[in-house]
Amino acid sequence: MINTLHIKPSLWRLFLNLVEMGSLSKLCNASDTAQPQLSRQLAELENLFQEAVARHYDSVDDARRDDSVIYREIFSSAFESPVVKPQISAHEITAPLATHLFPQAWKNGVWNVYQPLSFDLKQGETIRNKAYRWESLTRFLAESPEQPKIHLLLGAPSGNQLKDYAKAKDVLRSSGVVELVEEDEAADFSRDLEARVRAAS
Repeated sequence: MINTLHIKPSLWRLFLNLVEMGSLSKLCNASDTAQPQLSRQLAELENLFQEAVARHYDSVDDARRDDSVIYREIFSSAFESPVVKPQISAHEITAPLATHLFPQAWKNGVWNVYQPLSFDLKQGETIRNKAYRWESLTRFLAESPEQPKIHLLLGAPSGNQLKDYAKAKDVLRSSGVVELVEEDEAADFSRDLEARVRAAS
């Protein structure tokens, strides 16, 4: 059963305005509000939706851990460092054929954007199809004038779908525009991210 989704009126208005405007940049201009502030509100709205709705649909696909769990349990500490956290915000990448709001991002000349992806799914076909979707999306997003550096933070299967997972990673790499970070690399990723942010400060 899906829990009741309680959304603050301000967040609900933000969502409706975003739908009407069609992009985050247009909404920023229309509301005279800085993008980081709107990004944080949209990230809050996305988290509410994930907790109340999306995770229940993942269960239909036999997900053991969804994207939000992969972020919260594996990668969130990297972005909560006192050095890193002040620099992090959500950021929308807009390309001619695709738009996506990345929940974690920071700018160092170019936008570094991060997306958690769980492949801890019971069905090999679901694992492969998720990789195909994200390979396509990241190729489109790479055509953005911002030329973002796209990092995919991966959660591996905890079952016996390792061959499907290996193929999924090959599919994602085939775009040539992403950096994959696996969950057993989370500690190294955290140290590297902090060092890069510190060096840029």
